[in-house]
Amino acid sequence: MNKLFFAFLILSFNVLADGISDLNAFVNNISSMSSEFSQVVLDKKGLKLQDVEGVMLFKRPNKFRWDYLKPYQNQIISDGDRLYMYDQDLRQVSINPI
Repeated sequence: MNKLFFAFLILSFNVLADGISDLNAFVNNISSMSSEFSQVVLDKKGLKLQDVEGVMLFKRPNKFRWDYLKPYQNQIISDGDRLYMYDQDLRQVSINPI
């Protein structure tokens, strides 16, 4: 019985490793992607502070854009060399090297 259990356990790890390998190959072949998102911000006690919604865009190599639409409009953009953070309410851009 123990031998059967260990054989099943080893086979499970092989299937998991194959699945991870397939997922990595899929992700590495993605050249661009876009998605809508929703995010819930919680405090240390797990109480909801804020609901956030937005859009994310990604393009290889090393470019992305993260647009927060609700409750405040902000953007985080990277060109691969710099990170731009734009606060629309303040009309202010922060630029940092990556």
